[in-house]
Amino acid sequence: MKGEEMSYSKDDNSNKARYMPNPIHAPTPIPTPTPSIFLKRLSASVEEHDGSRVVLALDLSNDVSVEKVCSIIDALAGYICSVKMNMHLLLPLSMDDVKYINDHAHSHGLQSIADIKLNDIPSTNKVAIDKLAESNFDALTINPIIGLDALKDAIHNAHSRGMGAIALVYMSHKGAESSYGMRIKMVYGEQDDEQKQQREDVQLQQRSPSSSSSSPSPSTIYRVFLGWALAADADGIVVGSTRPEMIRECRAYIEDAHMNVAIFSPGSGAQGGDPSAALSNGADYIIVGRSILNADDPVREASRLARISLISRG
Repeated sequence: MKGEEMSYSKDDNSNKARYMPNPIHAPTPIPTPTPSIFLKRLSASVEEHDGSRVVLALDLSNDVSVEKVCSIIDALAGYICSVKMNMHLLLPLSMDDVKYINDHAHSHGLQSIADIKLNDIPSTNKVAIDKLAESNFDALTINPIIGLDALKDAIHNAHSRGMGAIALVYMSHKGAESSYGMRIKMVYGEQDDEQKQQREDVQLQQRSPSSSSSSPSPSTIYRVFLGWALAADADGIVVGSTRPEMIRECRAYIEDAHMNVAIFSPGSGAQGGDPSAALSNGADYIIVGRSILNADDPVREASRLARISLISRG
């Protein structure tokens, strides 16, 4: 690790300004926000690893062991900026094992993300965040379906432990549109306020770069999740690379809100997503697992994706 930016003391939580929430879209924020401490660490890792914006998903399906995971990190560390662990590792390994892997990733100047899609009541979420912090994770993923108040609470708890928080907005798998693209109608108090709904629909449609009649309704779950993520001060959002048009829409929305929120895009390769399209449409980081891990030459594939991320981001 080089320079003070790669410190893992995690005691700097001077993130973006706080905003009053809105059920559909984030209010106008204070201009010129600064990156969160997690995004600063991640940017430093990108710089240290020759501009790579590849997050390696450690989705090992068999032969899971600390030794194997660390050997993969050793081989690919020069071509990635972060690793991501989900249930493939978190279930079969102990907390001590996971902490060892995180420390090993940090020794290479990498960040580590716990991809648990946190989705529970606030008290349980806090326990989970505390345990992840004790395991030396740098960030975690959260599902906004828990509601805005619980989302704000979880993100605040993560930030208080020096961790970043990345909110799901639109996942990459086939069929995700059946939930994330679902049209909804917001309810305010005991009665529907249809005029308020219509006003907010129009406002959000005006902010959207895709305002054609064929574009998704402003009152869709993913747009609510996007607004909540910004209102709750998330460090990043997840939008699948299988949906570059959604990435473009989310990027325009974030820029219009003058906020520093990174877009993490999974789904390249095995799920059919195009990493170049994801990055050129506004993604900051591509999350890749099986396409690298199952390649005949994982190092070559990781190197190829690192070059793509450098070229596509300019």
